[in-house]
Amino acid sequence: MQLHTPVKLLNRVGNALEKRLKHLGIETVQDLLFYFPFRYEDYSQLRQIKDLKDGEQVTVKGKIELIANKRSPRKRTVNTEAVVADDSEQIKVVWFGQPFIAKTLKQGDSVYLSGKVTSDMFGVQMVGPAYEKVIDLTPNPSPYKGEGRPATTHTARIVPMYSLTTGITQKQLRFLMSQIIELAKELDDWLPEDLKEKADVMNLGEAVRAIHFPESDDEMKHALLRLKFDELFILQLRGEIIRQQIKTSQAPELKFKEKEIQEFVKKLPFELTKKQKISAWEILQDMDSDEPMNRLLEGDVGSGKTVVAAMALYNTVLNGYQAVIMAPTEVLARQHFESISQLLGNSIEICLLTRSQFLINLISNSPNKNSNSKITKKQVIEKIKDGEAQIIIGTHSLLTDKVEFSARGGKDLGLVIVDEQHRFGVEQRKTIREKSGDKNTTPHFLSMTATPIPRSFALTLYGDLDLSIIDEMPADRKIVKTRLVDPHNREKAYKFIHDQVKQGRQAFVICPLIEEKEEIILSADEKKTVMAEYEKLSKKVFPNLRVGYLHGKLKP
Repeated sequence: MQLHTPVKLLNRVGNALEKRLKHLGIETVQDLLFYFPFRYEDYSQLRQIKDLKDGEQVTVKGKIELIANKRSPRKRTVNTEAVVADDSEQIKVVWFGQPFIAKTLKQGDSVYLSGKVTSDMFGVQMVGPAYEKVIDLTPNPSPYKGEGRPATTHTARIVPMYSLTTGITQKQLRFLMSQIIELAKELDDWLPEDLKEKADVMNLGEAVRAIHFPESDDEMKHALLRLKFDELFILQLRGEIIRQQIKTSQAPELKFKEKEIQEFVKKLPFELTKKQKISAWEILQDMDSDEPMNRLLEGDVGSGKTVVAAMALYNTVLNGYQAVIMAPTEVLARQHFESISQLLGNSIEICLLTRSQFLINLISNSPNKNSNSKITKKQVIEKIKDGEAQIIIGTHSLLTDKVEFSARGGKDLGLVIVDEQHRFGVEQRKTIREKSGDKNTTPHFLSMTATPIPRSFALTLYGDLDLSIIDEMPADRKIVKTRLVDPHNREKAYKFIHDQVKQGRQAFVICPLIEEKEEIILSADEKKTVMAEYEKLSKKVFPNLRVGYLHGKLKP
């Protein structure tokens, strides 16, 4: 057996199980080795029955003295009851609804039982424990010691727990893993020895073996350390490669138009905060270079990222280049279009291009200022290509082959801004950057996010990006108050909403789903859908108020 061996060749893998494993992304032995547990049950504490206490998670080793199935008179289910004894005492064991256990385990079998101890008036017992027959693989049948297969897989050890799909059990996955775990030592370790020594991490094969069947809590932590180090190292390496590629690229040198930018700031109906000024200065300085800017602008909702972005857009246009903002949704793109149009629309032609919306903010000296309703999608695309549209705002629609930036207009793409960049893939961000009319230059790149990311984590996650943070709110922003309402206070919350609406305000109720989907398994509270909540609120809770619904599948 080798790392590339298909899992269908493993013992007890039929066609049905092969398909279920494929659903988890497991097709080869190597795929299986890299399917890591998400948590563990610690059953490594082997105890005598006489020492067991209520609530403990332990393992006992004993002999089955009695085992039989009994039908429950109330629930009409078949339960399996057993009496297991060691040298010190007996314990009662119960499994509910698993009659096959009485055929698997027989009187006289030596077994490991791992689980939680409970007690009642009749003494201690174990309900539904994991079980495993004692098989002496070595003279000392202890859990896996690093060579060959583990002596126990489901009991008497730190037991791995995996994410599953329908039709696969933890026991099945652990059984398959135990067949191939010895092949972990065949994995190529891509880290150099000196780097492993410097980082104080174990070999890859040893880490993969230990992550599935750790001999101790300490070994499990060392395995986690190696695998986490790998993930972070690859992120850092990727970031550095991108950073070096950017350094070798040529960008349009967008001179800082200080006088015009100062005039723009003076005309604003509000005063910029200190952090807005610092962030804008960092961005404008980056753009005043022939090395492409690659910066992340982070700030909470309402912190004023848009006006900072507007300054960068304006400076780009003043240098004779086009600029783009790409947003993940039509709603956000339209919001940006309206905001940027208010800030810059008197002297700059701005267009919106999404799947279903195409608008142009016709500048004041245009003879067709009020003819936006007659604009077609084709006309917007032509204006982008001709360079007439100076700032382009849109969604994924900007990535299509039909959209070209100033191929005929001579105004190459100078700046790309992506809002909520985590909603776009690497290839999508790369595509928009490569759409410049001049194939020899790379546009400056600015990402924006409202997700609060600690600086240390942002530098790890986005190692290729410089970071600007707006961590203060404008003076006129109201404080956001957050309250958690317990279910028994829900009526008070409904009354509060009712009173606020009567005062002329609005309330929004956010649900995780549009309509219920069977394949999504959520708790009762998490399963709330837009349509079900709409029915409830409009007919039962607020029948005298106007209740509407809005979701992503509606037409614009």
